[in-house]
Amino acid sequence: MKALRGKWTNVFHRIQRQPDPLSLFGIRIFSWKVNDKGNARNCVIFRSKHSRSESTSFRPAIPDPRKKSSSRSSEMSWFVIGVESKTSFTKLIQRTFPWAQIVHQDHYFYDDDWPHHIRVPEAENHVNYEIFNALNMDKMYKDVQNILEGPPKFTQPEKQLEVDSNVGDKAETPNFDEATEKFIQQIPPLKVNVSKYNHVPILIIEGFTIFASQFLFDKCHARFFFSLDKETCQQRRSERNYFPPDSPNYFKKIVWPEYEKHLDQFINKRPGLTVFEGDESMETILRNAVQIITCRLEEKNQKNTISSSTIAV
Repeated sequence: MKALRGKWTNVFHRIQRQPDPLSLFGIRIFSWKVNDKGNARNCVIFRSKHSRSESTSFRPAIPDPRKKSSSRSSEMSWFVIGVESKTSFTKLIQRTFPWAQIVHQDHYFYDDDWPHHIRVPEAENHVNYEIFNALNMDKMYKDVQNILEGPPKFTQPEKQLEVDSNVGDKAETPNFDEATEKFIQQIPPLKVNVSKYNHVPILIIEGFTIFASQFLFDKCHARFFFSLDKETCQQRRSERNYFPPDSPNYFKKIVWPEYEKHLDQFINKRPGLTVFEGDESMETILRNAVQIITCRLEEKNQKNTISSSTIAV
């Protein structure tokens, strides 16, 4: 689960209009393909099959104009994207929105000799790295909160910031090898004008189990999950190098069982997720995802405008 995910299908269904006039038009569809004619006014939005009613659906909260909180106001200015778990896709999103910052969950793993790791005898006593216990999640939460409560930042393409709890302000992307870099270079840049949103600071939270965290889930305005079947997942994982390396039974005894548990407890039961099949064309996935992001950005702009008007009155 730390690298690639398993398969989850039949997540989208029938068409439904949103009654709230502040909402963009939403369409629930069986497949994940987006109508190429969608735009900021009439966007095709993915919804989970377990969608909430309109009264309880996910919406970024609008601050109470009677309360003056500089930290809350700063947090509201950010747009947060959650990606689980596709590092190459994360980099493609950052290429499209070059001022975006990234927080990688993999930067928060405890060292292998950390005494509180849970080891699995059936997997040669290997550490279970697929659970929160293997990560310093408190540090990750603190870093994310500090970013969102701090002043908005806009990074330049040549100075893209990837926040890391261990090595300072700039860090290498975890599990990002030369082959992945070449793969990204093969994906042509999208011909889309995102300059109208470059006043909005963007944070991308990327990881293999971020949506199991209610804290991180609630921070995100757009959430993307990638699924793969067991065989493809195992094959792709075998092509990557890990430190410490996987034991012979690590995938069978740890990765896949933990993935299925994660899928059942969180992914299948959380509304507000966009699910892509990991073996689909990345160019198509990227185009669809960017359309969703720009729709949500447009919605956020509308809400901020209404909020500002309320405060002015």
